[in-house]
Amino acid sequence: NGKNIGLSTLIKVSKGLNSVEYSNKMDWTEIEWVNNWLNHHMHRHLRPYPWIIHQALEVLIPFVDPKEPLVKSNRTIHSFY
Repeated sequence: NGKNIGLSTLIKVSKGLNSVEYSNKMDWTEIEWVNNWLNHHMHRHLRPYPWIIHQALEVLIPFVDPKEPLVKSNRTIHSFY
């Protein structure tokens, strides 16, 4: 409908997709925890230490910017939609 989708919604929808194969590095519990932590800080205008922000974003990388290919049945698949 032309509206932006929040990270919380994207995580919830993505977890329920049965036709998508995610990397073994995906830790949904950790991703949800980081999302909650980010929401807490952003909506209260709190500023955590820069290295904590960096670590939080590192946790989200396998979900929002996967670079590792999926190898399955002697095929290497490089795809992210």
